[in-house]
Amino acid sequence: MLVLSRALRHSGCDCNQDETTPMSDYTIRPLTAAELQHAVNWAGREGWNPGKHDAECFRTTDPEGFLGGFLDGEMIASVSAVNYDEAFSFLGFYIVRPEFRGSGHGLEIAQHALTHCTGRNMGLEVWSSSRTITANPVSPPPTTTIALSAQKTES
Repeated sequence: MLVLSRALRHSGCDCNQDETTPMSDYTIRPLTAAELQHAVNWAGREGWNPGKHDAECFRTTDPEGFLGGFLDGEMIASVSAVNYDEAFSFLGFYIVRPEFRGSGHGLEIAQHALTHCTGRNMGLEVWSSSRTITANPVSPPPTTTIALSAQKTES
């Protein structure tokens, strides 16, 4: 569990608050099964369509892989960083409650997720918040899949 308690927000924060605003305790930790279901519900409200049993399967694969960000004990962010094995991870489920977006808490949980996956190749699912939703709910909007690869080189 990571607990961040700071007197001042970090500089460079692209948030709407003054840099001298005190920051409350923000805790990042693995989600319980009930908290994970709460994050699945958030995903549905964001317009995502997670599979009915996907979260349970991924949580079984890596019980430490679904993380929650808790501000003063209340969950305000989630991310998945599921390690399949020593070579591969998959990131997704990155959600920050709308009223906390731009506060820096999302960046912190994302950095924690990346640390959880250190040393592995990573797949990443990104959902564009600016996409247009079609009027026909049976026909989903077109999507774009981009495949990226990276190779570590000795320097």
